[in-house]
Amino acid sequence: MSLLIINDIQLWIHLVRMLQSNYNFDPIMDTDSIYYFYNSKHYFYFINNKPIARFSINDRNYGKDRLYIWDVFVDPAYRGRGICKYMLSQVMNLYSKCTFYLLVNSLNTSAQKCYFETGFKHVGNSTNNINGELYLQMILHKS
Repeated sequence: MSLLIINDIQLWIHLVRMLQSNYNFDPIMDTDSIYYFYNSKHYFYFINNKPIARFSINDRNYGKDRLYIWDVFVDPAYRGRGICKYMLSQVMNLYSKCTFYLLVNSLNTSAQKCYFETGFKHVGNSTNNINGELYLQMILHKS
């Protein structure tokens, strides 16, 4: 088991395709996506050299002491085993003085449970401008 940072865009695309091949997900690398790729850190969790989970963080114009967590995904076959909590705790230990932000779909109760158990608090709501879905705004202050 290992948690690695992936900085190469071609390797990232390859790993995302491996991890999410059964979900008709293919990363679209438009100008905005490329910008966020190079202004983020991308973490993958591997078991037996196979990507099992991933997420990214960036400062999203909040400042270096505030980090935004985005694009969290755990292979459904491995959900419920604490992998997301483990990955988040490892990264939070690396950035122990930071405040963390994320958005989670209001219907994704399993992800919400993970974030609440990790220490995040629900601080507001946000509506997706593209599809109108409701998202919970969550925050975790570390000090």
